[in-house]
Amino acid sequence: METNTDGTAIETIRLFVEEMPCDHSEITAGKTLIPSGVEGSAVDWDLGSAPGIPNSGFSPERAAGVLGAVGYRTHEPSGLAKPE
Repeated sequence: METNTDGTAIETIRLFVEEMPCDHSEITAGKTLIPSGVEGSAVDWDLGSAPGIPNSGFSPERAAGVLGAVGYRTHEPSGLAKPE
């Protein structure tokens, strides 16, 4: 678990993403998630996951929507798994 400089835990989320055909998808999905409020995402196209740090503007539904707009889809309507 990552922590802030003051020792408090950093909340992380993991989105599960389908339809990423190649490693270039990691770049596209990562850039796409920024406006939905996901920072520092480390998308893995092979595993179909996109862990990241949600900021105050994060919305799982918005994240699923922006991913859908570029041709990816999430496993669940929100694409969100339980917090890590």
